[in-house]
Parts: sequence; C-alpha cells; structure tokens
Amino acid sequence: MRRDDLTIHTRNEVENLFNHAFKLIDMQERNSEGMTLLGKKKQWHIYSVVAQRIA
Repeated sequence: MRRDDLTIHTRNEVENLFNHAFKLIDMQERNSEGMTLLGKKKQWHIYSVVAQRIA
C-alpha cells in the first residue's frame, strides 16, 4: 500500500537531505510503538531536525 502523505527515509537518508545547502544543528529520533490509522501496531521512527540554510 502506497501512502502519498508519508515520506519514509532511514536516518542516514535524512542526514543526507541536509548535506549540501544546510548546516545540521540538531537531529533527534523518537522511536516508539504506536497504532496506524487502520488500527495495526507499528514501530514509528520520527525525526525532528533543526537546520540552518547556508547562504
């Protein structure tokens, strides 16, 4: 099942998204078990990023 409202990346892929035009200031990963909208159990990895665009 494809979800167009989600973007799925590994931690390394997220870091690489900010390699060229941004200075990565902070990155936190939240790893928790939760439910999908369909009621299925899922392990969620949610990344919070603080980055500064390089001028």
